[in-house]
Amino acid sequence: MKKLRLALVGAGYITNSAHAPALAEMDDVEVVAICDLREAAARNTAARFAIPATYTDYCSMIQETDPEAVYVLVPPHVTYDVASFAMRAGKHVFIEKPPGITTEQTRQLMHTAARMGVVAMVGFQRRFTPITVHCLSRVLERGPVYQVVASFMKWYDGGPYVGGAVDILTSDVIHLVDSVRWMAGSEPVDVHSDVKAHGTDYATAFNAFIRFANGAVAYLQSNFRVGGRQLRFEIHGDRISCLVAPEEEALIYSDGKLAERVSAAELAGGSEMFRIGFYQESRHFVDCIRQGKQPDTNLADALKTMKLRDAIMESSPPWTAD
Repeated sequence: MKKLRLALVGAGYITNSAHAPALAEMDDVEVVAICDLREAAARNTAARFAIPATYTDYCSMIQETDPEAVYVLVPPHVTYDVASFAMRAGKHVFIEKPPGITTEQTRQLMHTAARMGVVAMVGFQRRFTPITVHCLSRVLERGPVYQVVASFMKWYDGGPYVGGAVDILTSDVIHLVDSVRWMAGSEPVDVHSDVKAHGTDYATAFNAFIRFANGAVAYLQSNFRVGGRQLRFEIHGDRISCLVAPEEEALIYSDGKLAERVSAAELAGGSEMFRIGFYQESRHFVDCIRQGKQPDTNLADALKTMKLRDAIMESSPPWTAD
């Protein structure tokens, strides 16, 4: 099979720890170039993953190396420009979440992808984590999802994200927003939320109760001013409940008893970060390009996630930064 030619824009942490290692595991792709404004960063990543060409200008990289697809792995406030340029050059694109800093940016990227006829995917990696896929399928075997709890707690004291260019909900907690849509299997019809700032001049806590069109409900909770990092999901259905720590393990209860204990590492084939959803989402992206179809987390679907993000912000009582 002819290898798919890819180029990467961005040589930061997410590239080195997740995307580049995942792509290096695939025999049917080749990364032909990488770009970063920091020349040393691009060269270091290129050396580590045997990428033949480095650039500091993504436009030149795309024009000169002519990849079939481009990975946009940059801070959210520059995502739109890079993704739009790549698509207008006729390239398929993988966009690390979020798909822009506003819903309108996401909508316009969706239109550009449709106009250019390219495959475009947003990296909502939690949908592809093997343990969450397994647990959701176990619940759906019994019938519809009744309710979902999604929790992401963290201690963060680094100031406004990207110097204030994007908020925590859009940049990070968006994973929860997308996950509850996916797990519920429906679209929201009612949202009640509470957004707060705790000891900061930017919002750090996001809590929401969401009712979906199919009758499922979700509770989303996140606070980035607490004791430490914890990511948890609960998926409840007919006589079955899955308690999921996506990077660790899941406990599956059915008919009142513990029925299954699942290891995240065993399901993913290892405990390295790139195996916990990142490899699987890239595999999906590459396969969709070969099959000529849009991915599950395409831009039209990502637009729905961004609209739910908006509803969470807009339905909250007014809040004041401390």
